[in-house]
Amino acid sequence: MSKNGKYSHIPAVRRLAIFLREYRVKNDMTREELAALTNLSSRYIANLENCEKRISIEYLARIKNAIDIDVNYILTGNI
Repeated sequence: MSKNGKYSHIPAVRRLAIFLREYRVKNDMTREELAALTNLSSRYIANLENCEKRISIEYLARIKNAIDIDVNYILTGNI
């Protein structure tokens, strides 16, 4: 059974933005470094973090494969 996360009431696009920024800060990583890992542009990463872009499944998969995020959590807010 799933339990609600602290961000479960927030839309998925915002959860992704929060996760990406927290991940970068926690790992002392720049947007450019995250972009290199995901094969996305640093501008696109910035747009995601600022909720200025929505993400495609393909790009979400790139991020998931690069930094091993829990896609279920990003999409639903449940762990």
